[in-house]
Amino acid sequence: MALWVEKQHGDGGHAFIATRIEELSQAREHEGAKLWRQVANRLAELRTGPIPIHDQDETLPD
Repeated sequence: MALWVEKQHGDGGHAFIATRIEELSQAREHEGAKLWRQVANRLAELRTGPIPIHDQDETLPD
């Protein structure tokens, strides 16, 4: 889902996610809000550092 948010919303991804969390929280959809908080964490990971591939330290495949 984080990749979808990145592709669809680009730099506005975190704002989109924050809106979803707020809407779901107000609707008392706590599990949905929890899911979107996890997506926010994943999106932050995507944007902040290299992602190991196949349990390797490098970010490029063999």
